[in-house]
Amino acid sequence: APLGLLSTDVVIVAYDPEWPRYFEEEAARVRAACGPLIREVLHVGSTSVPGLAAKSELQNQKEAP
Repeated sequence: APLGLLSTDVVIVAYDPEWPRYFEEEAARVRAACGPLIREVLHVGSTSVPGLAAKSELQNQKEAP
């Protein structure tokens, strides 16, 4: 699929106040799996902006030492 999307349809949804919690749960899994290989996990993209409508798809960026 192009750019990793499952379809060519992009759907923008209203901001979900649960997105920060979903990110924290995913970041905890990444930290647990990678241990000292990862310095930081950042919530990036439109779901990281409070109040902003976005694609309902969490994006994160990892920083290695």
